[in-house]
Amino acid sequence: MHPKIDYIIRKLKENGFIVKMTSIGGNKRVFEKIIESGIDGINFSLHAIDKNEMYGTQVDRSERWIEQNHKKLMELIEYVSSRGVNVKINTVVASSDDYKRAYDVMRWLH
Repeated sequence: MHPKIDYIIRKLKENGFIVKMTSIGGNKRVFEKIIESGIDGINFSLHAIDKNEMYGTQVDRSERWIEQNHKKLMELIEYVSSRGVNVKINTVVASSDDYKRAYDVMRWLH
């Protein structure tokens, strides 16, 4: 993420743009700056609620990465949403084998 993301968002907003972003998560302090900058919405990529299922959806992520980041991502989604930011979730359904996993994500969101 760009180190001046909050400045970029503010400038775009000052010039009349609607600003949204897509993220796989990150540092809560950075997202606090993003929220304060006036972002209109954030799409998070969340492919599973269960960390073991999440691992099965990733091509280039280690099991350790999933272990460290999956719970933080879910907590960040809840935090951003609680701050009034419009949150959307991206997930992937590649075959009927993914229906339950995607349904679990949808159910968690509600």
